Amino acid sequence: MVNHFKHRVNRVMKRRILVFFGLALLSGCAFASVSHDDQIVTPTLPPCTVSTDLSAPSNQEEMRIKKNGNRVGAVSLQSESLFVLFIPEPPSNPQVVEFNLRDGSEDDARTLPSQNVKLARFDIRTNTLVTASPTVSCPPLIQSQTCWQIENWNLKADKLEATAHRFTGPLHDLAVSTDGGWALEAGNILELVNLDEPSERKGYVFAGLREQEAVSAVFDLQDKFIAYGLKVFDNQNGITSGEVQVEGWNGTLETSAPFSAKIDLGLIKLGRASWFDLDQIPIALALDSSRGWLAVQTMNSFELRNLSALYDISKGPVVMPKSENGVIRFNPIQPSIAIAHSEGLSVLSLPHLDSLFTKKGPAVTSLSYSNDGCLLAWGDVEGTVHIINAPKP
Repeated sequence: MVNHFKHRVNRVMKRRILVFFGLALLSGCAFASVSHDDQIVTPTLPPCTVSTDLSAPSNQEEMRIKKNGNRVGAVSLQSESLFVLFIPEPPSNPQVVEFNLRDGSEDDARTLPSQNVKLARFDIRTNTLVTASPTVSCPPLIQSQTCWQIENWNLKADKLEATAHRFTGPLHDLAVSTDGGWALEAGNILELVNLDEPSERKGYVFAGLREQEAVSAVFDLQDKFIAYGLKVFDNQNGITSGEVQVEGWNGTLETSAPFSAKIDLGLIKLGRASWFDLDQIPIALALDSSRGWLAVQTMNSFELRNLSALYDISKGPVVMPKSENGVIRFNPIQPSIAIAHSEGLSVLSLPHLDSLFTKKGPAVTSLSYSNDGCLLAWGDVEGTVHIINAPKP
């Protein structure tokens, strides 16, 4: 996909990886079989076509890629490529690997100079990867125990280089806009940053009688809204709960519901964001304004809300395995949604939330649908990437 990957043969030979090519079904979304030292891919998947019956889990053939000693930091599916960020234990460096889905070959493997990457988001439409790594120490003038280095990597360049900026304080989540130009960073502060010009940024500190910090963040699939989930601790009553806020966004720092001072007095909130309270902490969010849905994952449940009536649960809650971290992705074409949790993956129909597919396994760390909604990929803490034809209602 990218011209500068011409050097890949030498790299692969140096790693002494033996690649075997199988027969490929070249129609639809077919895969070939391939095996490596530390990467195993199962046989060819059936074509992804409208007539393919994918409703029964028994019909789901699966392509698997495993890299031992790593966790999967991020995955991104394209029509003919799969991009994976494998993160080993420090001091080893993360690797961005591109696989060709037509013949199963490894097209490229590039090592990031950054170590200790904790959060990562691909945006292959702009050929970028955004990573977040905790730094050893903060600058002397910053009174904080933790600082994060946010780096925006240009995957098109012959040499991996990044624009970088610093996030001060604990960082819990990182979201990248659909056009790849903006980052929404969630922690003890919430910050909106122009990734091309990091000095162009705006954010606010949560203040008031209740302790609050942002724990999840998301951009709308159409980049018309942003949403963020808060962990709220009531010091008076000793109760921890959650809150979700949704704001309109017009692609600049001048949001339609601006990041102005939001003063929480327990009774009144200043600002034009819509919000609702939760009994639990919202660990993951997903927004699709074209269908009017906001999806919310808490530590042990999942629910769906209508953007026009956020105060009421439209569908759910559906009980989920208890999880500290989660990931949600809408299928961009089909009426379905994938939810990652501590015990694997669940795919539900929209809007009724009927179960379409369940895969038990290690905690899932990342999810991706292909742009045509044909394929679904997910990666886990044990370094395995799974790819299937996306389940349909």
